[in-house]
Amino acid sequence: MGTLARLAGVIGDPEARLTYSLRSLARTDGKPAIELSIAGVASVACQRCLSPMSVDIHSRRVLVFSRESAFGAVEDESEEEDYLPIDEPIAPLDVVEEEFLLALPWAPRHEEGQCPGVEDGAGTRQSERSV
Repeated sequence: MGTLARLAGVIGDPEARLTYSLRSLARTDGKPAIELSIAGVASVACQRCLSPMSVDIHSRRVLVFSRESAFGAVEDESEEEDYLPIDEPIAPLDVVEEEFLLALPWAPRHEEGQCPGVEDGAGTRQSERSV
């Protein structure tokens, strides 16, 4: 993850196994596009207890390239497609990193009562309770 600095700053495990694939698409309207698929398991900090927790990441997105001046005229945009400006060169790894960051939960939290070492209202540590 050395080349994905922003993602490395969010994910707690530098050895996380994250995979991606980029595939060019031939669209009937002639616009250049790629399909980006990402998957993996990331370790992030729980916002409730700050302990590490695993989060599954899966996303598939179609990215259609368009001149920025044409963004106002985009009428055929579907929820499964995003438009990217092609007025300047785009680094593919930057697009991949952005998709991983967007796929992470905004405020990851363990399920209620599942935070390790956090006391419940009765003064019992959750990690000490019998199940």
